[in-house]
Amino acid sequence: MATMRVQKATHEQLRTHNRNLLLRAIYQGLADNRAALAQVSGLTKPTVSNLVAELIEDGFVNEIGHGPSSESGGKRPRLVGFRADAHHVIGISVDHDGIHGVLTDLAGAVTARHRAALAPDDPIASLTGVIDGLRAQMDAPLLCIGIGVPGEVDGAAGVVRRTDAFGWRDLALTRPLAERYEVPVHLGHGTELCALAQYAFGADRDASPQRLVTLQIGRGIELGVTLEGGTVHYGGDLSSLFGHHPGPSGPERLEDLLRVGDTQDAGPPDYLEWRYAASQGDAAANERIQALAIRLAPVVAWTAALLRPNQLALAGPIVDLGDGFLEDVVRHAESWLPGGPLDDVQFTLAYANRLGALGAVALAVQRELAIL
Repeated sequence: MATMRVQKATHEQLRTHNRNLLLRAIYQGLADNRAALAQVSGLTKPTVSNLVAELIEDGFVNEIGHGPSSESGGKRPRLVGFRADAHHVIGISVDHDGIHGVLTDLAGAVTARHRAALAPDDPIASLTGVIDGLRAQMDAPLLCIGIGVPGEVDGAAGVVRRTDAFGWRDLALTRPLAERYEVPVHLGHGTELCALAQYAFGADRDASPQRLVTLQIGRGIELGVTLEGGTVHYGGDLSSLFGHHPGPSGPERLEDLLRVGDTQDAGPPDYLEWRYAASQGDAAANERIQALAIRLAPVVAWTAALLRPNQLALAGPIVDLGDGFLEDVVRHAESWLPGGPLDDVQFTLAYANRLGALGAVALAVQRELAIL
């Protein structure tokens, strides 16, 4: 019988874990003084004092005055607060529409944006152009960089295994950037990061659902999932799966089902133009929108049935079709799942066109500081 070998954490790993534990407690408002931090974390008061001193020295935390004394009197505690402006983070999203970059503080507040075209045959040069444009606007040290791309990615290795949209295969993306800028660079699946952004930087973070799913609809269909408070998130490309609508030569792939009225090769249709035409009484435009809703319905139904999300969001160019389109998709999806299983799912449109870049920020901050 094989003996299980358990590798013990090193002293430095334990110290980093405890430091991030305290920083997360401060960031999330669980404690605002050293005594409370010791109580919340279970660490000794001397350990807390040493780690808080470290966090203050590194600029992540500052002292913000004194709190009230206890009922028994005594010394008033010194309050500590999280410094979101201590460092900058760069988040980048790469998609068919080009490169979207954001410069944020540690809490995701955007201070600068940059957008550029992508040269698929020289992605590093394209990315450095955006990163350099954002770095020029920094007024604090750069902590890290996050990047989201479509397709199959190996985040741990920093390698894009496969992206059909750009023809990339086994592209080492993070190492040359980390060497150039001398900061950690983290890679994730673009639609996965859309879901993570909604969890991490949503309007009401405390009310964020435990299972949030994003379907990114553009020229293809990609899936992003954030589970159990953001601790697990993953993504994948569904475009090559077969749908239920038979084509001239058999079943069509899901990406083919989206091509309602699409005669372009460069990207998806102009959905905003469709919506405007339909609002002006254009019957053909309305028919295209309805046909698209019918074709997307089983994808939404299958996703809801398999993953049981609390919230399912549509993202990408298709959000330009508006809430009425979403309602039509859900109505048709209900015919695929009779009996009310969709009643507990909150359906939304993720309008932010830089959602993937914000998700890249969330990924990078999560990996570096473990506060999200």
